[in-house]
Amino acid sequence: MESDTLLMLRHSRGDRAAMGLLFDRHARGVHALLLSMLHDGSAADDLVQTTFLSLIRFSGDYDPERPLVPWLLSIAANAARDSLRQRKHEAKRDAEAAHEPAPVFQVPSDSRVRRLIESAFKALPVTQQHCVSLHQLEGLSFSRIAAVLDISEGAARTRAHRGCRSLRQRLASLDR
Repeated sequence: MESDTLLMLRHSRGDRAAMGLLFDRHARGVHALLLSMLHDGSAADDLVQTTFLSLIRFSGDYDPERPLVPWLLSIAANAARDSLRQRKHEAKRDAEAAHEPAPVFQVPSDSRVRRLIESAFKALPVTQQHCVSLHQLEGLSFSRIAAVLDISEGAARTRAHRGCRSLRQRLASLDR
């Protein structure tokens, strides 16, 4: 299996298949991060595409001496922040027009267990959600999480562990 760096170099030489391989390899992790930030599957789906389009557009800025995943997740996180700012602005504008608060997002409900898990995850502070998602779903090390979120490694470790502990406590009833 080729490294991310080799695939980025192949892409920079015009090999379109290389970006497809990177997409196949990393889209799930990017989606998990975006979903944890946005709580909206449709928006996360859209921003996965936006993230990879940005990766293509800025591929000339890629430093092969540095790992790709933190840079890719930074692009995704920035896209999510932009989307949240836009959503907040639109919600405020709509609320002012209707003179009542607008809902921020809707959560799909497929099953009781899924709802419980989503509810427990959403009850976590956003900072813990990001760290838990990146560590547990994407498998990033705490040093990489720290680089992506621009926090210390200790803060990444603490947030992830506190988030996991809280989730275990909230979901303890599922074991019964």
